[in-house]
Amino acid sequence: MKVPTRTGAGPSLWTGVVVFAGYLAFLPPTPYWLDAPEFVAAGWNLGQAHPPGHPAMLVLLKAFLLLPIGEAAFRANLFSAVFGAAAAGFACEVVRRVATDGTPARVADAAGLAVGLGAGWSLSFVVQALSVEVYTLNAALVLAALAMVAVGNRPPGRPWGATDRRVLGPVALIVALGLGNHHFLVVLAFPALGVGLVFRERRVTPALVASGAILIAATALTYGYLWARGVAAAWPAWADTSSLEGVCWVASARLFSQSLGGFEDPVSGIAGHVGKALALLATDFSPVGGILAAGGLYLCVRHGRARAATVLALLIAGSLASKVSMGILDPRNPDDHGYFLGAVAGVAILQGLFGAGLIGLAGGLPLPRPGQWAVRTVGAAVLASTALVSPAMSLSLARERAALRDPVEVSRLVWNEQPPRSVLFLSHYPVFFQAMYGQVVEGTRPDVTLVQSSWYRKARGGRFYAERLGRVDPDLRGLVRGFLADGTLDAEEIRRLAARRPVRFDAEDEPVLPELRFRGWTLEVVAGRAREGRAASSVLGPVEHHVRRLQGTIRRVRASEEDLDVETRRVLIRHLAAMARTLTALGDRGAATRLVEAALELNPLDRQLRAMAADLAEPRERP
Repeated sequence: MKVPTRTGAGPSLWTGVVVFAGYLAFLPPTPYWLDAPEFVAAGWNLGQAHPPGHPAMLVLLKAFLLLPIGEAAFRANLFSAVFGAAAAGFACEVVRRVATDGTPARVADAAGLAVGLGAGWSLSFVVQALSVEVYTLNAALVLAALAMVAVGNRPPGRPWGATDRRVLGPVALIVALGLGNHHFLVVLAFPALGVGLVFRERRVTPALVASGAILIAATALTYGYLWARGVAAAWPAWADTSSLEGVCWVASARLFSQSLGGFEDPVSGIAGHVGKALALLATDFSPVGGILAAGGLYLCVRHGRARAATVLALLIAGSLASKVSMGILDPRNPDDHGYFLGAVAGVAILQGLFGAGLIGLAGGLPLPRPGQWAVRTVGAAVLASTALVSPAMSLSLARERAALRDPVEVSRLVWNEQPPRSVLFLSHYPVFFQAMYGQVVEGTRPDVTLVQSSWYRKARGGRFYAERLGRVDPDLRGLVRGFLADGTLDAEEIRRLAARRPVRFDAEDEPVLPELRFRGWTLEVVAGRAREGRAASSVLGPVEHHVRRLQGTIRRVRASEEDLDVETRRVLIRHLAAMARTLTALGDRGAATRLVEAALELNPLDRQLRAMAADLAEPRERP
């Protein structure tokens, strides 16, 4: 059959524009939880995000932060929205190029549009496109490379043609950017890209050598950003990258290497995690989405597109293998949706190919005209399902994200209770990142010295962070010396510091001092030694006031836990539980019980909270 001619990228471009317009209608003006505020702060100062540093993302993010529109957080979120829409456009282009012989060009274009809308407005894409992160950029780069290479260029009469060597240079640059953005996910896409490469000449040519050199040089240059910013002492940063050894430590992401290969949930195991991954894909489309995708694989093979089928299957498998291999899969975690964007796009592409293939196949079937129309109708229904099912499910999430102000409210709550010239120790990274964003980007409370309570111990013992604190605030040099000597915070140095300036601590499982006074979100170090046996909060009233304040400030704390944003709920539960453990250690079991009860209102089924409540309910004998 004659191969349908599909020229120009107009349909793919318009697909991206339509998807982006939808994102823009719901784009939040504030940062979300998790790593979003850290990324904005790092992009603002051209600093360094958590390992592997994400240098390519930060340089591109800085360009968005320079746009003269909206607040900084809105511009940062715009970054993810733009690349999420670009990924949808590239998914459309893959469909248009892979559509089987006999499929009219207009049908292939319609299938591409359906796939772009379905993937771009799937739950996973919406989760990532409305908050600044690395994942939409990763999806856009991988799909762009597939559109240029993996599907090849098919001369008339051949089911699969040789890759045009002229695209190898641009593809090498795209892959290098991907490696500088999230190298783990790009490496997992290598099998799909490799299978798609077909050359007429089975030998190493100058073009192939040149593209390899471009890939290596561009990747090295991208990570050279870490060295340059290390020399400039840019903040934020997790390690000293002014040396090659420091750059390699950050780029290798050894900080998170302990996640690979194990399974934190012994009940699930690898089979359970595979099931969770497939369930996540099912929520992105519909329960029959996998069947429709399998139909797309079948039609690809039937019409001589076996290589394209293999490429798409490897794309999906590689994406799913990311979190499954790490053993920390949680479909409720927004990051896990980001890891699976490649699989989401691959499934949508196969569904679109199935629908387009049925429409193209109908005319060649030995069926009467009504039968042919029935097959075409089924194909059109598949395309409609691909395009419409996902947006229908994602709209409510987009509305919630557009109205969500909880991270800002929590950050304001924490800042407002700090007296002038405080030293504020925050332990929970989501809250710490929000506070860091406030200081670095918004200029909030420059009089307060913000300290991460762990002192970044996981980042090579925290030495780099401690030395920086000593330079930033001379009052902390005594604490810094003690920490560098034995890796702990010296209680006497904290007392000396509290005699000069207010010192506040976030809740800790083990309180650093017995002389702590309950102040709301934080605990104040009491200047001078407390009387023996004095608890942090001997009166239950302040604790109840603290709980009421949380419930009033965080507007989404409702009777039904499903009404509360999942990450906000996690932040609140973690804070209340940690504060309860702190008060228990300080001897105020009544106050701790009240806080655990408040946490259980947010999640009555949490086993750890229920165990804490049972333990607190047990009477304790006096020594």
